[in-house]
Amino acid sequence: MSKKQRILLFGGTFNPIHNAHLAVSRSAVDQLSIDRLIFIPSAKPPHKLGRDIASFEDRMNMCDIATFKDDSSRVCDCEYYRDGPSFTIDTINHMRLVFGVEDEIFWLIGADTIKELPSWYKIDEVDAMGGGVTLADQYPPFCRYVLVYKAIEPNAGPV
Repeated sequence: MSKKQRILLFGGTFNPIHNAHLAVSRSAVDQLSIDRLIFIPSAKPPHKLGRDIASFEDRMNMCDIATFKDDSSRVCDCEYYRDGPSFTIDTINHMRLVFGVEDEIFWLIGADTIKELPSWYKIDEVDAMGGGVTLADQYPPFCRYVLVYKAIEPNAGPV
């Protein structure tokens, strides 16, 4: 019987991925004793439709380059193969199938995105899964875990 894993999903546009993304995810891994960190670039981010963003392939490559030295991190292209917008609920459900029900799945949300959460597709179902994590001064709605706040510049420069 294998050990139950703690898996942290960090989805986002990553346009581009930057040092704050890496610092916050590393902090989450340490504070929550995460076994596996998975960066998931959003193929078709519903809150960024019509905006000028780099291609999915370029954003995947940036994530690969930024995380290649970290053995506990992976970059996943699962959203690329899905039709329609990239919704968190679909990604979490997909990862639940990949890893199984015995593993604990958390999802990391950037502090800059918290204000958008009430408008997310099926946010109540995402919330019911109970794994929301963020870096904030207080507990925002839909996040059950708040990382110890450390000063990190929101756009702390390129990787």
